[in-house]
Amino acid sequence: MNNKKIKNDLNHQAIGAIRYIGLKAIQEAKGGHVGMTISAAPITYTLFTKFIKLNPQDGKWINRDRFVLSGGHGSMSLYPIFYFSNLLTLDDIKKFKTEDSKTPGHPEYENEADNFIDASTGPLGQGFATAVGMAIAQKHISNKLGKYSDLIDNFTYVVCGDGDLQEGITYEASAIAGKYELNKLIVLHDSNKYQLDSSVEKVSIENLKQRFESNNWNYLKCSNDPKEIEAAIKKAHSSKSKPTFIEVETIIAEGLKSQSSNKGHHGVVNDDDLDQFLKYHHLNFKDWNIDSKIIEHFQKNVADRGNKEVQKWNSKLNKAIKDKEFHELWNTLVSSIDYEKLFANIKISENNLATRVYLKTFLQSIKDFNPFVIATCADLVSSTNVAITEETILENGQSLPIGIREFAMGAIINGISLYAKGAKAIGGTFLVFADYIKSAIRLGALMKTPSIYAFTHDSYLVGGDGPTHQPYDQLPMLRAIENLNVYRPADEEELRYALIAAFNSFTYSSAIILSRQNIKSLNSTIKHSDIEKGVHIVKECKNPDYVIAASGSEVQLALQVAQDIENIKVISVPCLDLAIQMSEKEKNKHFKAKKLFLTLEASADYKWFGLHLNHQNNYHIGAYTFGKSMDGDLLYNQKGFNKQSILKLLKKYN
Repeated sequence: MNNKKIKNDLNHQAIGAIRYIGLKAIQEAKGGHVGMTISAAPITYTLFTKFIKLNPQDGKWINRDRFVLSGGHGSMSLYPIFYFSNLLTLDDIKKFKTEDSKTPGHPEYENEADNFIDASTGPLGQGFATAVGMAIAQKHISNKLGKYSDLIDNFTYVVCGDGDLQEGITYEASAIAGKYELNKLIVLHDSNKYQLDSSVEKVSIENLKQRFESNNWNYLKCSNDPKEIEAAIKKAHSSKSKPTFIEVETIIAEGLKSQSSNKGHHGVVNDDDLDQFLKYHHLNFKDWNIDSKIIEHFQKNVADRGNKEVQKWNSKLNKAIKDKEFHELWNTLVSSIDYEKLFANIKISENNLATRVYLKTFLQSIKDFNPFVIATCADLVSSTNVAITEETILENGQSLPIGIREFAMGAIINGISLYAKGAKAIGGTFLVFADYIKSAIRLGALMKTPSIYAFTHDSYLVGGDGPTHQPYDQLPMLRAIENLNVYRPADEEELRYALIAAFNSFTYSSAIILSRQNIKSLNSTIKHSDIEKGVHIVKECKNPDYVIAASGSEVQLALQVAQDIENIKVISVPCLDLAIQMSEKEKNKHFKAKKLFLTLEASADYKWFGLHLNHQNNYHIGAYTFGKSMDGDLLYNQKGFNKQSILKLLKKYN
C-alpha cells in the first residue's frame, strides 16, 4: 500500500490513533508497557469496532460480550478505544496510572455502570482462566433459560500474550474449556514473540497448534492485518462445539527503536520516540489531537452499534417476561435473592458429625432454589461434599467436575461469580491445598467477587495422611486477604449461618473451613446478629474469671475445659475477621476476664492477638509446626491441644 492509500485508510488511521494515544499516556506516566500497546492494537480495534456488543450506558449489561485483557499490562491498547467511543474522557487517559484514576496500569474491575472492564487482570494467565469461567456461566445460564436461551448468547473474548500462555493455569483452564465445549469462547494471542527478559524461543519450544487442538480447540493463525483478524473471528463464530484459539502474528513495539526485542516490552517514551513512531507508521498526529473522522468512526462502530444491540435485546426481553414462569426465573438470575429463606429452614436429621457432612445437605437444597448456582470441586467431592447435583452442566445439572486443577478452579469461580447476581459459584478442596488457589482468591477479593470456597480437613486431626495434608499455616494466609471473610464453624448451626452470609454476599468473597473429624453439636440458638459480629457465646458467665475464645474443633476443647472450671465463659469465633472489627467496647463486653483471656486455634494465625485486651492477662495457644503421620487425636494432644495442658495453664493465673 502506498503512502497516500495508507493515510486515507481508516483502519490504519484508527489503529494508529489507539497506538499514538497509548504512547502519549505512557509518556505522561513516565513509563509503561509500550510493546503490547502497539502490537495488540489491531486486535482490540477489530474486536470492538466489528464484534463486541456493549451497552454504552451500562458497563454491566448482562448480555454484553465479555472482553478480558489477560495480558493486563497492555491496557493502553484498550483505554484509547474507550476514550474514542466516549466511555472515558481525555482527562482519564492523561491520568494513566495515577491515584484513583479510571485508567490504572492494569485493568481493574468495579461493579459500576460506568466501568467497562469485565475482570481485573495483570497476574498473567488468570485472565484466560477467568474468561473460561465466564464462558461456562454463559453456557449454563443459556441452557437453563430453555426456549429463551438466546437472551444470554454473548461471546467471551480474550486477548493474551506469550507470557500468559506460559503460566500453568492456562493449561488447566484450556483443558476445561475444551472438555465443556465452550464454543463462545475466543482467545486471540498477541504473538509478538518477546517477553520482559528474552525472546519466547529462548524459553519455549511449544507447538501451540498441537497444544490447543489436543484439548478440543479450533486453532487459527493470521497476520496483524485487521481484515485477516476479522475473517478469523468470523470463522470462530461458526464453531458449534469448540472454543477457538487465534494466533495473531504481531510485532512488539513496532515503529520504536526497541522493536522486535525484549527491550520493547516496557519502556519510557520521549518526543523523539513519538516522532519515529509517527514517521514509521505514516501518521500525522500532534499533541492529544485526533481527527474527528476517527472519533466518529469509533462512536458509530462501538457505541452506536452497541445501542442498537441493546435495543434489539430489550425488545426480546420485554416479550419474554410476559411469560410468568420465565419472569420468575429471570428475577432469580438478575436480582438479589435471600438465601436465609432457604438455609434457615433446612432440617438436619443427625447431629454430632463432621461439619463437612452437613454441607452436603445444605448444598443439595440449592437445586430448586437457584438453578444458576454451580458447584465445582478439585476431584474431591466424595471427601468435601461440595456438590449440588450429580448431573454435570453438560447434562443440564449444576455440577462442574474440574479435575485436579485447583488454581484454574479458583479463577473459574471468579469468572462465574462476575457474570450475574444469580450466578453463584462454590468450589471445594482440602484446606492444605488453599495454597494452590491463593492467587485466584486474592484477585477475586480485589474485584469484590462473591466467590465461595469450602476447604475441608482443617487441622492436625486429619491424622494418618501426615504433614502434607495437615494444615496449620493456611488460615493466616487466607485471613490476611482483604475482603475475604473466613468462617470456621464449630457445628451445623454455625455452618448454616456462615452459608447464609456467604451466599447473600455481593461485595466480598468467603472461605468456609470444615472438619473431617466429628464435632459435638453445640445445641445452642444462634442469632444472625451474632455471626455478623463473628462471635457466638456458647457458655455464658457474668463477670467471669476466665474467658476462652476458639473456633471450629477447638470450641469443643474449650467446653471440655469449662467442665472443670467455675466462673468461665466460652465463646465461639466462627469468623475472626469480623470479630476483630468489633469496637473496643464490644470486645470488652465479650472478652473481659478477671484472671485470663485465652484464645485457642490449631493454626499459626497471629491475628488472634487482635482480640486481646489491654490491662488484663491474655494468652494464645496456636499451632506453629508441621504435623506427623500418626493418629490425629494423639497428634492433636501432642501439639498441646488437650484438656490437661490447658487446665494447667489456667491454674497458673489463679
